[in-house]
Amino acid sequence: MVCGICNESGHNQRTCPKKLAAEGTIKVPNKETKKVINTSNSSIRSYSTTSAEVQDIRKTISFANEIEDDFLDLKEILSKRQTSKQKERLSSDQRKPTKSVNNHDEKEAIIQRSNKEENNSSTSSTKLKSKKSGINWLNEEALQRLDSGPTKEDGPGYIYMYKISNPTTTESKECEWYKIGLSKDLPARRIHVQETANKQKYETLTTHETLFRYLTETVIHRQLKSQRTPRSYGDGRTEWFKGDKNEFKDIIVRVIREVKALYVD
Repeated sequence: MVCGICNESGHNQRTCPKKLAAEGTIKVPNKETKKVINTSNSSIRSYSTTSAEVQDIRKTISFANEIEDDFLDLKEILSKRQTSKQKERLSSDQRKPTKSVNNHDEKEAIIQRSNKEENNSSTSSTKLKSKKSGINWLNEEALQRLDSGPTKEDGPGYIYMYKISNPTTTESKECEWYKIGLSKDLPARRIHVQETANKQKYETLTTHETLFRYLTETVIHRQLKSQRTPRSYGDGRTEWFKGDKNEFKDIIVRVIREVKALYVD
């Protein structure tokens, strides 16, 4: 930069020594003489640094160093915490096989309990079969139904058997057909309902009370499966059987006795 007043470099017009000398602010004896600043003039700013300012600077530097140290400490703490979490995760993964072993032990215990229950059930079933070992007169289907026992919906009622009292000419072939059914209430009511629905008169041959009406009827029907002779119409038309009425009476009584012996006594 070249001054526009003295054509010398190193300053500008505002700080030109000649200008300042002319204004009485600075004295310049000659070019070889060093520049002397008039410190008596309060308009010239002093750039000297006091000891208090130096101490403030040192404090600032020290504070900055402390902040840096705190940051490094915090960084180290976070790093240690992250490392600790990784170790915990790794330790948890290493413990998983042990947990699997525990689950395996639990499964073994469940299996043992299941086997024990199955053995108890098998023992109970064996007792039931040994109790029924003397029942050799029922066919396989009837015996299976008897073995399954009564359902939750089952309950006390009656087993009845009747026939057509005065068959017509077309019904003469049905003289040896017998209706075997069940009733929750007195059989007379059920028979009367069927007489009204079928427009026929029936003769009641036998009625027996049982504690499990559904089980008893099903066992009887399966025992007489080969003799079942469904009618072409009427209420209860699938429950007709052709054969000897005395044989049917005997089967009804024996089935009721077996049901009572197995599930009541």
